[in-house]
Amino acid sequence: MAEALSLLVHLADAEVGRLGIDAQQQICFEYAADWRQSGFTLAPSVPLSEEASRETEGLAAAAAFFQNLLPEGQALDDVCRSLQISKSSSFGLLRAMGSEASGAVRVLAPDRPFAADKLRPVPRAELSGRIRDRQDVPFSVWDGTVRLSIAGYQDKLAVFESDGDWALVDGVSRASTHILKPDPIAPRLSGLTSNEFFCMRLAAAIKLPVAPVRLEHVPEPVLVVERFDRARDGDRVRRIHVIDGCQALGVTPGLKYERPFGDGRDVAGIRTGTSLPALFRLGRSATTPAAFKLHLLRWVIFQALIQNFDAHAKNISFFWDRHGLRVAPAYDLVSIGIYPEGWLPKTFAMAFGDAFTVEDLIAYEWAHMAHLCDIKPRQLANEIVKMATAIERAAGGVAAQVVAEGGDPGITQRVRDLVLAMSASQRQLAPEIPKIDRTLFERWRPKAVASFAEQRLSPGPSVHPKPNDKGQAVKLECPSTPTLISAWNDPGALARVIPEGPMPPQLNGVPLTSWNTAPTTVSAWEQLAKRGEIPEPAFKLPAGKKAAAGAVIREPDGRYWIVSPSNAWGGYTATFPKGTLDGLSLQATALKEVFEESGLRVRLISWLMDTPRTLSFTRYYLAERVEGSPADMGWESQAVSLVPVSQLSEVLTSSSDKPLLQRLLKTPRGET
Repeated sequence: MAEALSLLVHLADAEVGRLGIDAQQQICFEYAADWRQSGFTLAPSVPLSEEASRETEGLAAAAAFFQNLLPEGQALDDVCRSLQISKSSSFGLLRAMGSEASGAVRVLAPDRPFAADKLRPVPRAELSGRIRDRQDVPFSVWDGTVRLSIAGYQDKLAVFESDGDWALVDGVSRASTHILKPDPIAPRLSGLTSNEFFCMRLAAAIKLPVAPVRLEHVPEPVLVVERFDRARDGDRVRRIHVIDGCQALGVTPGLKYERPFGDGRDVAGIRTGTSLPALFRLGRSATTPAAFKLHLLRWVIFQALIQNFDAHAKNISFFWDRHGLRVAPAYDLVSIGIYPEGWLPKTFAMAFGDAFTVEDLIAYEWAHMAHLCDIKPRQLANEIVKMATAIERAAGGVAAQVVAEGGDPGITQRVRDLVLAMSASQRQLAPEIPKIDRTLFERWRPKAVASFAEQRLSPGPSVHPKPNDKGQAVKLECPSTPTLISAWNDPGALARVIPEGPMPPQLNGVPLTSWNTAPTTVSAWEQLAKRGEIPEPAFKLPAGKKAAAGAVIREPDGRYWIVSPSNAWGGYTATFPKGTLDGLSLQATALKEVFEESGLRVRLISWLMDTPRTLSFTRYYLAERVEGSPADMGWESQAVSLVPVSQLSEVLTSSSDKPLLQRLLKTPRGET
């Protein structure tokens, strides 16, 4: 890696490797030679061997690992605005703020070695002022420097605490020991600190491992969370390596929810994000698998009993070393259920079986979850009863103590009442769980929902499964390699499929199923084009050029469909589908060429532009997908990709595509 385009990656004080950007401007990571010999992987999903780390899966998992170190939501917006760095530049953000991330990982520029130990006091009066000024001054910026590098949406400040005093910290021997979390800016979420304070203390009361917390007022309420990824030895602080669920599975933050596109009717069936079965399968990498499973199970049950609908894959962490995974103490425990409908989502981040709502969480779905996660139904039922009973006994005392320590009485009572009611109802139904016939779930075998980290990728076939127009086999000199299935439902990811490769059942609410009734004659293609005919300007063909037509197909998530011609025919490694007229009208040609090259049926929306190419003069239409599967691509294509607009210029390298590319970059939605 070039020195200017690389960053040093450390675990605590040890150099692990280098982070860089490849020719496609994507994050790439390479372990140091010494670390390969004596160290361990950054996460189960980030392979240590040189060969495996350079495979598509290893590259994707490494990129996802580092993306998961960054903040999200408004916190990320504030950071990007302060640093004047694009949100899409994970490399730039890590370079600017990766020195104090979660766990032991530290990302440093080669020309910026570890800073000398330095403490910058944060008096409570100053903190109070900064909390009040958050509308005008980002909470993450102190003294003109971005201090936030902890993943998540809420405002947070990592500080070093000594004798009750707080300070911002830099250096080798010291690190932050606590996280300060004020109430959100939104007035409707006032009291969230008391909500979390109660839930965290309740978890501790029933012996669920949890980060120690206390509530302070400056005078604004601030939840003080002790970091479990730090160990103190006097004034020295040792960093402990932890990873979150997304890092463990090797997926991007966009897949932290099981439904990555939300709960809308048209996308609710897309469940390609992180699921409970995927988390439980991480137990295969655990130090003690049985203890791992029990700890994770109790974490899952508690989230249900407090109605924490936001318990996603980034809100659970694991200790990770050469010996394996261990579940870390719980954090971010909040009862979302107390808030009115419409304020916050009321669906679970990950389904219990098929249940995403409290109303659907019946004995059948608990049993379904047990089947998918390889848990004995009786064990699950017993744990629900034990935890619910413990909560019913402890909730009153915990609530009184929370109020005594400054918690909001109204919020505390509402959370207590909801949790007691939920615990009672789930305790009563738990005995029914072992009675559910498990054969009802046989169609949901775990292998059907394999974890992303287990999806091994390899280049496509060396011979295209479809013959050419003469019936001859098409040998592929350099077969393309597909991406992970998960990439299809991540709007920020490039996704690629090879001929007859696996695909999710639908995308953006439109099925990805074969178009079995595609026209097979010239007249049938013309009839199809006539039914969907759109107005267009006159086509003026320059002398010496062949007339051609094609389409730019845009998905609702903002990505574009690109085809990779077999053996880079015509010098194109990637381009938009198009072809010469060959007896068809312009619009019929566009429909036919799109289907033959991409396997997709599209509807033309509007004329886009006319542009010269090497041998042709091509009319392009803007189109939308209505049917078909890219896995059905014809022999002329060896791969079909879905590309974010931010990556189009990296994928489309031919000068013939530049005019069209410039048009799309200027008006990303393709408006005419």
